[in-house]
Amino acid sequence: MSRLGVIGIEHIGSMLARRLVESGAVKQYEVIISNRNREKADVVAKEIGIRVGINRDVVEQSELIPLCVRPLEIRGVLIELKEILSPEKILVSVAMDVSIRQLQAVCDARIVRIIPSITLDCLNGISLAAFSDAITERDKSFLIHLFRFVGKIIEVEEKDFDILADLTSCAPAFISSFLQEMALAASLKGVPLEQAEWLIRQSLLCTAELLSRESFEDLISCVATKGGITEQGLNVIRKHSSNMYSQLFDATKGQHRQIKSLVEEQWLGKN
Repeated sequence: MSRLGVIGIEHIGSMLARRLVESGAVKQYEVIISNRNREKADVVAKEIGIRVGINRDVVEQSELIPLCVRPLEIRGVLIELKEILSPEKILVSVAMDVSIRQLQAVCDARIVRIIPSITLDCLNGISLAAFSDAITERDKSFLIHLFRFVGKIIEVEEKDFDILADLTSCAPAFISSFLQEMALAASLKGVPLEQAEWLIRQSLLCTAELLSRESFEDLISCVATKGGITEQGLNVIRKHSSNMYSQLFDATKGQHRQIKSLVEEQWLGKN
């Protein structure tokens, strides 16, 4: 019997399997994976030293099953496996926009939704979690202990996933884009782009370390003296960023709404 069976080996699925093995959370022989593209699964399995099977093998042989496929693919996978997704299994969906209610309508497994982040690759990421009523305190302890090897699980209300995922799962891309734009702006002022990006990356690494022990406001106060150059730059950021971030949250919420509508239609049998 495998301890962990991962369905779907795109980035999140392969990262979970790889990091949980490398961190020692699970042994290689305790992990089995499957993927729509078998060739890709074979490559990942060979790299990590784990086993490959079809979806049915993964469910039949595993206790904990991270389902790492896209929202509109979930229903088809669950219908295929419905008869063997029993209450003895824990199904972990990592997809946004498919609710616990919808997952429970298709299978009898104990359901957890966990929204991970690429930062798990650093073994210190944040994963958002919402648990179905079927999940016991023992289940929660097991999951929290397991994910502690690659980061932290934070239990939140399922209804808050959308905006909280902007702050966790999406944040690495948002932060990187903001800093990339800063480097591009510097390059337009005559600084070589490669140099600008390197300087910003190094500053970011050290800033992250400082923020591990100081608040945003404390760190800003340490750098920005009254009437100084940094304060002038902060004034520009504060003048324009509020509207930008409001638009960002509105844009991501709109996309979530659109995907949820498609998922709901699918669940109701309209697609």
